[in-house]
Amino acid sequence: MKIIILTLIFCISIIRSNGQCSFELLVNNPYDEQPRDGLQLDNGDYIFPVIARSDYDSNYYIKIIKLSVSGQVTGAIQIINPNSDCFIYNTVKVGMNSFVGIGEWKETDNDSWLWYIGFDSTLSITWEKKYDIPHNWLFFIRSIVNNSGNIVSAASIADLPNLSSSELLLMEVTPSGDSIKEIVDNSGKPIVFDIIEINSAYKVIAHGYSPYSSAQVLEIDYNFNLLSIDSVPHHLGNCITAIKKNDTSYYITGNNNMHTWDWVCTLLLNLDNDIINSECTGNIDTVDYAGFDQSMAIHSPDTIFIGGTHNIDLSHVYYGEYHSWYILRSLDSMLNIRWTKYYGNTGYNTLRSIMATSDGGAILSGERYDYNYPDNKLDLYFVKVDSQGLIIGTNDDRIKARNAIVYPNPGKDLLIVEAGVQVKGAEFFLVDINGKTVIHQQLFQPVTWFETSHLAQGLYTWRIVYQNELIEWGKWVLVK
Repeated sequence: MKIIILTLIFCISIIRSNGQCSFELLVNNPYDEQPRDGLQLDNGDYIFPVIARSDYDSNYYIKIIKLSVSGQVTGAIQIINPNSDCFIYNTVKVGMNSFVGIGEWKETDNDSWLWYIGFDSTLSITWEKKYDIPHNWLFFIRSIVNNSGNIVSAASIADLPNLSSSELLLMEVTPSGDSIKEIVDNSGKPIVFDIIEINSAYKVIAHGYSPYSSAQVLEIDYNFNLLSIDSVPHHLGNCITAIKKNDTSYYITGNNNMHTWDWVCTLLLNLDNDIINSECTGNIDTVDYAGFDQSMAIHSPDTIFIGGTHNIDLSHVYYGEYHSWYILRSLDSMLNIRWTKYYGNTGYNTLRSIMATSDGGAILSGERYDYNYPDNKLDLYFVKVDSQGLIIGTNDDRIKARNAIVYPNPGKDLLIVEAGVQVKGAEFFLVDINGKTVIHQQLFQPVTWFETSHLAQGLYTWRIVYQNELIEWGKWVLVK
C-alpha cells in the first residue's frame, strides 16, 4: 500500500488572499517510481503518469495518479503489460476532459510498439492504439498537439542497446489515436529532445545529425520532409526544452556542453536559430542539470520558469549519495533573472519536469532517493510553488523554499554558499560552538566559496541576514 509520509499543504489561507495554492508532497514506498510529464485539469487538479517497478530486475508498469489542487493523492490506476514492460513518457490534452498518454509497449520477443492511450479526468481508459515500429527500442519521445488538433510525436528508435542504429520516427495521429502519417528518417543517429510547431513548420531538437555541434535543430514541414539542419547555439547539448514565444522567435533551454554539462542555459532564438538573448548560470564546482524531461515552462509572455537539479551526481544520476536540490528560476521575457529558489531539505532530489500552473505558479515533479534507506528506491517528490517560488504556510516559519543553500555538509576544506539574486548583498555568518563568529561576509555573487581547513573540527551554526531580517539558517559540520 502506498504511504504518503510527507504532505505539507498550505492552501486555505492562500486561496483567500491571492488565489494561489502551494504544497510539498513526498510519496514514499518500497517501489522504484519516476513521474513523467503531467497535466493540469480545468478544476486545478493534476494528473501524472508514473513509470514504476517493484524491484530493480522487475518489469516496468504504469501508474496514472491524480493530485488535488491542495496536493493530496485522490485517485490512481495501474496498467500492467503481462508480457513485458510498458511506459508512458508524455501526456497531452486533446479536448474537454480528454487526454492522451504516449509511450512504448513491449512484447516478450522484444518487439516495440508506439503506444497511445486515451483517458479522462476520472482516470477511466477510453481507448488505446499500438503501432509497430521497425526497431525494438523506443528511448526518447516528445509529443505536441499541433494547430490542427492532431498529436505529433518525434521519437528516437533503435535496436537495443545499439545507439548507432537509431533513427528518427515522426508520427501524426488524430485525437483518438488513428494514424494520419508516419515516417522514419535514417539520415542521422538521433536522440530527440523536443519538438515545437512554429511558422507553419516543426522544429525538432535532437542530437546526432552533426559531429560539429552538441545538438541540432531540424526544420520539418507538415508532410514530414526534412528541410534543413542547423546547430543549436551556445553548445547546448542535453535535456533540451523548446517553447514557442511568437511566430518569429522561440525559447530553448538545456545544459551547456562547454562546461561539462554543468551549466543550465536559456536562449531566445529567431527563426534562423540565431541568438537574440541568452542567460547562462552555473558554478564551476557544482553540477547543475536541466530537468530531464521538461526544464522550462511559460506562464505569461513575461514570466518564464527554468527548473533543474542542483548538485547532481553524474556518476549515479538517479541514486546519488549526497544532498541535491530542485532549483527554480524566474526570468522575464528578455531572460533577466528575477529570483532563484531551492527545494528539498533532505535526500538526493532529481527534477524531471516543470509545469506552469493556472494560478501563476509552477509544479515541479521528480524523484527523491534517500541514501540512508536505499531499499526505498526512488520516491515521488512534488513541489507546488506560488508565483514567487514560495511554499507558504499560515505562519512565516513554515516557508519551505530556500533563498540560499550551504554545502557540502559535512564539509572539510571548503564551504560553498549559493544565494539567489533576490538577496544580493545579504550577510553570511558562520558561528562556532562557543558563539564566536569565525566567518562574516556579504554575498554579492551568486556563489561564494570559503576556505575552512583552518577551522577546528566540530559543529557550527550559520545564518544569512538580508535587510536586517534572518532569511536562512542551519547547522554545518566540519570534519577532518
